Amino acid sequence: MSNDGGAFLTGAAPNGGVPESGARLRESMARLRVVLDSARLGLWECDVGSASLRLDRRAGKVLGGAPARQWVKLTGTHLHNHTWAAWLTQVHPDDRATLEACLAAARAGRRCEAEYRVRYPDGNWVWVAQRGAVVAVDPVSHQPRRIAGIVQDITGYRDAEATLARELAERGTALRESERRFERLVQGVKDIAIFMLDPQGRVISWNAGAQHIKGYRAEEIIGRPYACFYTEEDRAAGVPEQALAIAAQTGHYEAEGWRRRRDGSRFWASVGIDAIADDDGRPAGFAKITRDITVRRELQHQLLQAQKMEAVGQLTGGIAHDFNNLLQAVAGNLELARGAVAKDEMGRADRLIAAALRAIGRGAHMTAQLLAFSRRQVLHAERSRVSDIADDMADLLRRAGGNAVQVVISAEPELWSCRIDPGQFQSALLNLVLNARDAMPQGGTVTIAMTNIHLDAAAAAPLELAVGEYVRVAVTDTGIGMSPEVLAHAFEPFFTTKDVGKGSGLGLPQVFGFTKQSGGSLSVHSVPGQGTTLALLFPRDADPEPSGADQAGARRRGEG
Repeated sequence: MSNDGGAFLTGAAPNGGVPESGARLRESMARLRVVLDSARLGLWECDVGSASLRLDRRAGKVLGGAPARQWVKLTGTHLHNHTWAAWLTQVHPDDRATLEACLAAARAGRRCEAEYRVRYPDGNWVWVAQRGAVVAVDPVSHQPRRIAGIVQDITGYRDAEATLARELAERGTALRESERRFERLVQGVKDIAIFMLDPQGRVISWNAGAQHIKGYRAEEIIGRPYACFYTEEDRAAGVPEQALAIAAQTGHYEAEGWRRRRDGSRFWASVGIDAIADDDGRPAGFAKITRDITVRRELQHQLLQAQKMEAVGQLTGGIAHDFNNLLQAVAGNLELARGAVAKDEMGRADRLIAAALRAIGRGAHMTAQLLAFSRRQVLHAERSRVSDIADDMADLLRRAGGNAVQVVISAEPELWSCRIDPGQFQSALLNLVLNARDAMPQGGTVTIAMTNIHLDAAAAAPLELAVGEYVRVAVTDTGIGMSPEVLAHAFEPFFTTKDVGKGSGLGLPQVFGFTKQSGGSLSVHSVPGQGTTLALLFPRDADPEPSGADQAGARRRGEG
């Protein structure tokens, strides 16, 4: 065991009590040496009267190798002897007052604590931590006689602290520079309003883009509630508060709408609000971004109008062409029928009138399809289970598919009911099977699959539907499929890839219109050479499902 431990203790107890036995004292000192050696601590003792400083070997080493003098042998440990005044000459001039204050504190009965620098023989300065307290008191004057304590070389700690402080300073400088660059970036953006709100929705920062878009200078708006940017209608409806509540709950909020400038004029804005939390996760406010998209919205409106006019042109052109053909058929047959009547050829006249009536019927059917596409037809919606309707017309669907096409119908066992017009659904399903048949000239399979599904927000948004439960009717063929170009026009009226006279181009538009008018949606997936799937979605009927007995009774009465 090292003998660098402290042996400054006398054989008397510090409080003047009975001395410990030699064996117990040696055991206690041995334990003390182990602790001090492990902690690399040296012991020192100062005689207040003579101002002499006594150090053990480790303390002498820590304090720069004071001149070695044998002090006293208690446990065979040699110590160094030095005067306090001489010692002060080795302490850095800037730290001597600290050491003197430490000694004065000890003399006054307080703890002696100091950190200072000492010069080693090689000229280097070393940081030292010194702690101590009174260990002996004059029994008459009650003044301190001896002060003792520990000393430790803390140069490594000090160097680490200095390095850490330097790194923190460098990081602080880098952070401030980054903040300045970010501030310049934010302030340099002129066409986007970027500003901050406190948790109550009051403006706490303002960039140049915000001033440009909204018209307020920073000193005019900071501290005011951001609700002043909203229209009176939106404020009355609580839109600003709802926006912050959604952002606080979900972390983000997006919307478009009218906003007010300082001069009272309105602009169409695209806004985003993000919730911000502090280091402890508590709400700290909101970051808000606003863009003025009034011009873009106007351009979109103009484009939409142009597209509508183009669609109207296509629609009226198709209607004019088809109805002109129908009128020619009606007029021609009636003209020939009149001649046949004049010649008393009543049989021929009947056939010609029948042909004219068929042409009129095709016109009526076309009109019904146009009404379905435009969602203006009168629907007779009732609670229906699409699997029952499909089963009832299974033979018709298989005949429509022809000999080369297999029609497979499947339904989930507990399929939900929905509220639709059964006749229009039959027409839509027949249209889809006929289209599938025409897409498989060499034959194939048409699968009609009916299932229950739940749409979450991500699935419902592209279909323009609300989150909820739906009945899905998917019609899949193994035909030639559609190219992206054809798919882009599939639901346009009078658009068809069939030969002249084999299709009006109103089948899919009629299905699309019926589905949308029923509160549902229609999606299509097609790959050239691999087939097509058209999926109709209908909202589940909100009324409770009837029991099995009720369903059977309804079917016997012809109600289901």
